[in-house]
Amino acid sequence: RGWIESCHRHGVMVLGTLITEWDQGASDNKELLLKPQVFAKKLTDIAVYYGFEGWLVNIEAVCDRSKMKTFVSSLCACMHDAIPWAQVIWYDSIGPKGTIQYDNRLSKNNKAFFDLCDGIFTNYSWRENYPFKSTKLAGDDRCYDVYTGIDVFGRGTFGGGGLNTQAAMSVIHKANTSLALFAPGWTHEVAAKGQGIKAWRRIEECFWDGAKFSKNLIKTPTPPSQPPPTAHGDDDGEAHNDDHNKVVGEGWKVLANGGQGWSVDEIGEEEGGGGRESRVRVWVTSHQWCERECLIDLRPVLKQQQQQHLHDHQHDHQHDPQQHLQQQGHMMEVTCEAVVKGKPPNTKDKYRLVVQ
Repeated sequence: RGWIESCHRHGVMVLGTLITEWDQGASDNKELLLKPQVFAKKLTDIAVYYGFEGWLVNIEAVCDRSKMKTFVSSLCACMHDAIPWAQVIWYDSIGPKGTIQYDNRLSKNNKAFFDLCDGIFTNYSWRENYPFKSTKLAGDDRCYDVYTGIDVFGRGTFGGGGLNTQAAMSVIHKANTSLALFAPGWTHEVAAKGQGIKAWRRIEECFWDGAKFSKNLIKTPTPPSQPPPTAHGDDDGEAHNDDHNKVVGEGWKVLANGGQGWSVDEIGEEEGGGGRESRVRVWVTSHQWCERECLIDLRPVLKQQQQQHLHDHQHDHQHDPQQHLQQQGHMMEVTCEAVVKGKPPNTKDKYRLVVQ
């Protein structure tokens, strides 16, 4: 029950799963469909008792299709009577004759169940145009009741799943259906297997963050021991540090990346007609995605600004400078400048800068 309460604290509905599979599943289906209304009532009682909001009906074994439709209709009615906002979702798995059939989209076949309940969770092996077909068949009023499935393990999933899951998500977003994400535990069970909790956390954050993903697992390269400086390049190529010897990348720590290797590049333009070029030396990586962090201690800067503030008001006879500073407070303006340089055709790289 702790999982249910945790989800509710974050405003998330919880569904139970009724699943039948293989030969045992076929036998279970026969028993279930002997008294479909009775089982529907029992499942509703379970949901009410434990405090969750619905059921995913995942029938992956041979069944009597007509009787199964009766069961789904009864379950949906019972659940809505007990919990008005309940959700009963059908899984895309049964064909016209009651045998296993995955259509991988909303189809004329599975729409019979879709029409009886609150939505459908499609199988994962869909082609790029399938979500659009689902939307067309569902109509504008119910297109978001179609949950197009993605298997994060990549078993038949468009885009291959894993850290490329966003490829399938992008298609689903364009098609205007909802999304059903299966087995996000892949980050722990496969991607970070044997690498420890820190590696798992990095992969988990990258997966949910929506950054540019890579199929490569984390193998953090060693960055240069001396980051390249911000410099003006003379004709002889010698670099001279300016602006209080600032260096590019100083203090930055690479947390995770999706590639290997470092190189240094220069960007900038010529200044005037003298042929002198103003260059900024930057790190360039082979990463398809990269996450870095840097801790910058602003206290010395703030102290310097406070001292300047007190100096500016020391001749103000109407106010005590220290008292004035305390009354007015002190605001520090922090300016962050970033340059993102891409190479065609993939120049629209996602970039995020967080200051906290």
